[in-house]
Amino acid sequence: MEKDGLRHSASQQLVHILEQFYRRYRQDMFAVAFGILHSKQDAEDAVSQAFFSIAKNFDKISHLDCHEMKAYAVIVCRNKSLNIYKQNKRRAEQTAELDSELLQEKDFESQTFSELDQAVAALDGRYKDVITLYYYYGFYAQEVAELLGVHVDTVRHRAMRAKRLLKQALEKGQGND
Repeated sequence: MEKDGLRHSASQQLVHILEQFYRRYRQDMFAVAFGILHSKQDAEDAVSQAFFSIAKNFDKISHLDCHEMKAYAVIVCRNKSLNIYKQNKRRAEQTAELDSELLQEKDFESQTFSELDQAVAALDGRYKDVITLYYYYGFYAQEVAELLGVHVDTVRHRAMRAKRLLKQALEKGQGND
């Protein structure tokens, strides 16, 4: 029982220290994140991710002085912000890649994007899931594989098949005009 009391006390103390850490450095962390991401929501996500990363490894940095802790917090937050920036950029590139692959050498009219959405919605679930997660949400193939519980090669093959099916559906729709 005494061990549980000591653990609880140590846990309470750590929570208190982490709360102080967060209050002290959150504005600096947010400023760095917002400077990179230019989005309040993304900056808040970066600060949150950085804080959780710091909290998980707090025992490794607890010996640092105040200035070193601030520098560490800002660096971790900067790295998390850069990761989010890269993910956002990759998402935009993947969406543009899908659009250009499907629409290359075609002069579709303005309803093309709604046709593309309809064509994606008409896909079999396994293809639709891959296209949605990979191109619209910007997950890596490995991440899609983990989310769907399949091998990464399966994700890549489904993506290729889905793109081929979408291209066929859009060409078929173009021929009807």
